[in-house]
Amino acid sequence: MPNFGRIFVTSTSSRQIQFALKYVFWKYSVLEEVQERMNKEKLLGTVGLVVFTMFSFNLPIKAQSQKEGAPLSEKAQKGKAIFNDRCFVCHDVDSVRVKPLGPTLNGLFKRDKLVVGKPVTEENVKEVIKTGPTPGMPAFRYTLSDQEIDDLVAYLKVK
Repeated sequence: MPNFGRIFVTSTSSRQIQFALKYVFWKYSVLEEVQERMNKEKLLGTVGLVVFTMFSFNLPIKAQSQKEGAPLSEKAQKGKAIFNDRCFVCHDVDSVRVKPLGPTLNGLFKRDKLVVGKPVTEENVKEVIKTGPTPGMPAFRYTLSDQEIDDLVAYLKVK
């Protein structure tokens, strides 16, 4: 007489093992997918929070930094708009931020030297703006015209 119990147990065991392996690998792949999705969501959330924080803290500071005083010339007004658009992310001119990324540009033309060691002259300031000589500063030679750089320097001279 054949031993059907043994065959039944063996085939059941192999099915159980197959099921268990499929379940474990499916579970693992699903967990991997969920973890990957969560990592992406965390990254997007973190980036969103950083961008939101940058803008939410900078906008009130911009409003505070517009002091009432002598009216700016037309060139300096244009330069101020350029500064607020391109430079304000890293620099300030009113010393209202605790620690800006780049050096404060308040009283730039009253200093002896630029960060790069050159004397503070219009030409040297324009060269720094055009070439972005320090690792964190972009070169604006291709994104700002000579006229825009002149306007920006006119604004920095009155700050």
